Amino acid sequence: MDKDCQPSFFYFERQYFASWVYFLLGAIIVCVMAPFTGIELPQEHRVLVIAALLLGGGIVLLLSLNVFRMDSEINDGVLYIHFGILFPMIWKRISLADIVDVRSIVYRPLRDAGGWGWRCGRFDKHRTWFYNAKGNQGVLLTMRQGGCYIIGSQCPDVFKDALDKGGIPDGICSER
Repeated sequence: MDKDCQPSFFYFERQYFASWVYFLLGAIIVCVMAPFTGIELPQEHRVLVIAALLLGGGIVLLLSLNVFRMDSEINDGVLYIHFGILFPMIWKRISLADIVDVRSIVYRPLRDAGGWGWRCGRFDKHRTWFYNAKGNQGVLLTMRQGGCYIIGSQCPDVFKDALDKGGIPDGICSER
């Protein structure tokens, strides 16, 4: 069938990290900034040092918060995964033609991958790349070249069906 005659399929899922991650980030920022509250600075450098701390802290905070959202999208035969709110910081593009097997799974993010985010770990005794934001469900992709990916999802069965079909018309998974 001619590519121009094929219907355009679409699937989209947006996930945010669990709320405890944001509280942990806030606690870390408070702990890092706390020692600077009692320091006596010379009058001529006080404004410069405070401005540098606020600017540096703001940049670190924005970069940290930026990666706390993961989008998974199937569009025109390609699975796109990216982390980022203001601008994408981590991108992965997987052609659906390169996938030989898709399974809906439950996994252990801490034990299998060392946590959430963009990770490398082991699943079913195979080296696996993990892209996840929260929870312990997702889809396992086995690639034609032998690699494996686990993509976290709050709707793994819908995601698997979309991958099996090359996407589903207007398929959107809303977070539970």
